[in-house]
Amino acid sequence: IDNIRSPYPFDTQINFVLINGNAICTKQQYNSIVHLKGFNNLFINQGYAKCSICVLNDNAILTGDRGVIVKSLENSPIKAFYLSCQDIKLKGYDNGFWGGASGLIGNNKLFFNGNIESLSCYNDLIDILNKEKIEPVYHKHTEVYDNGSIILLD
Repeated sequence: IDNIRSPYPFDTQINFVLINGNAICTKQQYNSIVHLKGFNNLFINQGYAKCSICVLNDNAILTGDRGVIVKSLENSPIKAFYLSCQDIKLKGYDNGFWGGASGLIGNNKLFFNGNIESLSCYNDLIDILNKEKIEPVYHKHTEVYDNGSIILLD
């Protein structure tokens, strides 16, 4: 992928989500990345899809973006849980995002970068995780921080 750079929208070229054969991305991302052509396109008008979306499993996501992401996925095979949470930290911004503060680390195990018990939305988050049969994994000694993404390396 050529010309990844700042500012927006050039820094969003690979900021998309692949889930169960679906690519959640903008039309521009889908059209410019050859490898996305084999995926069903679920277009959203949000260049920072990966930042905004926490993949819960093959059929569900969590996001704090109701206006764009949840609305765009209403008629898709992906269940979108909306949960606003202003407690996620991100240096230089008022708050961070679910996709940058969490990531799957195994079947039904979701890692959070910080103590989710300190979040004001903790009970609602646990309800969502229980519905999807997901075990949260987190360390208890720091606030939840958006570090950009958590990518599992095998």
